[in-house]
Order: sequence, then C-alpha cells, then structure tokens
Amino acid sequence: MHYVASFNVDPFGDYVGNGASYESFRAGDLDCAKELRGTIGAGLTRGRGRGRGTPPAAPSDIDVQSTSLNLNTSWKLLGLYLQTEAYFRVDDSSVGNRNSSGSYAEAGYVMAKSGNSDVQLGFGLRIADVDLGQGFDTRDYTAVFDVFIRGHALKAQLDYTRREFERNVATSLDSNIVRLQFQIIF
Repeated sequence: MHYVASFNVDPFGDYVGNGASYESFRAGDLDCAKELRGTIGAGLTRGRGRGRGTPPAAPSDIDVQSTSLNLNTSWKLLGLYLQTEAYFRVDDSSVGNRNSSGSYAEAGYVMAKSGNSDVQLGFGLRIADVDLGQGFDTRDYTAVFDVFIRGHALKAQLDYTRREFERNVATSLDSNIVRLQFQIIF
C-alpha cells in the first residue's frame, strides 16, 4: 500500500485554463497567455514494498519502506514557458538505506496559431539529472521540436538528447539519442 498526498497552488488563477492542473498539459504555452500564469506544487509518497537488495543481500527479496518528496513549478507568458521539478527518495530496508534524487528544468517557446490552422510549432531545451546514490548518475541535455496539430491531444515531437553518465569505469557509456514520437490523447 502506498499513500500519496499532493497539492498545487495557482497564484495568478487557473494555470491550465480548464479548471484542472494536469501535468501533461503544462509543457508549452499553447494559449500564448497574455498574463503571467504559474503553478507551484509538492507531493509526498510513502509506501512499503518488496525489492532486490544489493550485495550481500541479493538475490533474496527484502522489505523496503520508501518515502518520496516532489517539488515542482511551471510558468508561462506570451508563448514562453519554464518548468522545473525536483524529487528526493529514501528507501529504508534491513540491508541499509538508499537515497536517490533527480531534477529537470526546461524552457521553450510555442508559436501562436496562424489563420484558421490549429497547428502550432514549438521549440524547447531541457536539462535533467538523476543521482541514484551509488556512483551511477546521469545527465541529459535535450533539444526538442514540436508540431502541435491539435494541442497535446495530437502532436509530433522530434528531439535530440546527449546523455552523459558519471561512473567510475574506463569505458564511456555516454550516448546520443534521436527520437521521433507521436502522441494521441482521446
């Protein structure tokens, strides 16, 4: 059983514009907001589960008590948007504790609709990092180009990511990733 408590505050009125602050609709200022809009949120999760331990506990299952904290904010104005999030997690078990954390920040611009067309183009940059607390950390640098055909309900996205690993090994695990994605929400 996991317990989750979360909240969002929209200090300048409804952030998304539909009475609900859905996470999936935060990226991009599709409405080209004429006034500054923002949301600030936090969440706490606590739960118990079974997991695999690290040596010497592996491969037996162990009981793990997890606590996670999430802090997030998103802002938009005139097609520009800024979004950031940080999370922290602690896993307590009979074989020890494991702490992990991560964060991301992204900024972008969405062009206004032209004429009768619903199509909007968007551009963005994102940096994200994950620290698993065991000497295997990653950092991603991403550039993205979006085509919003019907907003987030129907869109295409092309992005390039440079992924860098911080690990004490002789062989580099760094990589370059190119993705083409399509999204349909119905």
